[in-house]
Amino acid sequence: MWAITGMLDEVDGAILAETLASFTRPPDTHDTTTPAQRSADALTDMSKAAAANTPPRRGVRGVHPGGFGEPAHQ
Repeated sequence: MWAITGMLDEVDGAILAETLASFTRPPDTHDTTTPAQRSADALTDMSKAAAANTPPRRGVRGVHPGGFGEPAHQ
């Protein structure tokens, strides 16, 4: 199991909250999943979507470490 904690500024926190909400499924009548677990599931889904569609930000594969999709300066 993993636990994640951290602090974000207001702008980044709002972006994360909005994106997380868009990936969080609403409970149905037979759902016993807690809201916290649904949020954790949404974070996993966000990570999978990002991994499938966006190059990493660590300067590999020609990506500039300053942001997604920016070409590395050579």
